Amino acid sequence: MNFLNLKWKLYSNIGTSSIIYKAQDRFDFYIKKVYRKNIPDIYFEMESKALEILKGKPHFTKNCFIDKQNKTIYMDYLGKTLSKTNCPRNWKEQINEILDILQDINLYISDIQRNNICILGNKINIIDFGIVCFNSFNKEQIKSCLTFVFENQLYD
Repeated sequence: MNFLNLKWKLYSNIGTSSIIYKAQDRFDFYIKKVYRKNIPDIYFEMESKALEILKGKPHFTKNCFIDKQNKTIYMDYLGKTLSKTNCPRNWKEQINEILDILQDINLYISDIQRNNICILGNKINIIDFGIVCFNSFNKEQIKSCLTFVFENQLYD
């Protein structure tokens, strides 16, 4: 995939760390995440490393290109933010799949919140890895965070 030749449109400018653009190539959508200049490089570096490790695994981006010079990440569009209307019925099963993957690579995501959980085709996808810890996986803590987000989304 040649991300650089796509026509990018502003998708979200509300995040504190980056500006998000979205583009379409035939039937597929893609995201371009441009880190703001005032954000310390470590956040871009952590996210880049995590995406390289997670690339191609279920519930994470399949395609990813990292432009280090411009602090920009290109990846698949992974769906709309979790809501009551798009929450999969088998969310507990999918959370366990995500936890198994994170445990296998020993990755702890410190920033689990509704805005970082997307749904596409009834599948849960995790985004935003700017605040992660390598070699410090804590299954119960991540599971409780994910469960809290989903249960509040369903019963709020």
